[in-house]
Amino acid sequence: MIGTGSTGIQIIPEVAREAKHLFVFQRTASFTLPARNRPLDSRFTAEIKARYPEHRELARQTPSGGLRPITDRPAFSVPDGERQEIYEDVWQRGGLNFFASFGDLLTNEKANETAADFVHTKISQTVRDPRTADLLKPHGYPLGRAAHLSRYGLL
Repeated sequence: MIGTGSTGIQIIPEVAREAKHLFVFQRTASFTLPARNRPLDSRFTAEIKARYPEHRELARQTPSGGLRPITDRPAFSVPDGERQEIYEDVWQRGGLNFFASFGDLLTNEKANETAADFVHTKISQTVRDPRTADLLKPHGYPLGRAAHLSRYGLL
């Protein structure tokens, strides 16, 4: 497999379950968050469709363009243990909910480091080989920004 972008990140675990050997070539480690995709309940789908125009209008009024929860709670407004519990909760829910945990993750470097450290811990828990886990941990740019954009001052 060449690359650990979004497609590589999704394919590699599936191929690894079946392959006798898997070689992955990675230039730069990427932050990734579990999506937690699942089949949608028909009642949920019907409710969304019934309120689609309302949802679209609400989305147009949000900074993210989506209906994800937004908070202005700063990361350091809660004790470390509570912050970890919040990260774990949004990790389990998946997707971009992670960025709704604290309002300053994308604007406060130290707050972002707490989130990045949490993701690094998850990588260590998932990848059995510590050396490989370290290679898969993104460094040198914040969670929520692409490495190549940060490197060249584009973000």
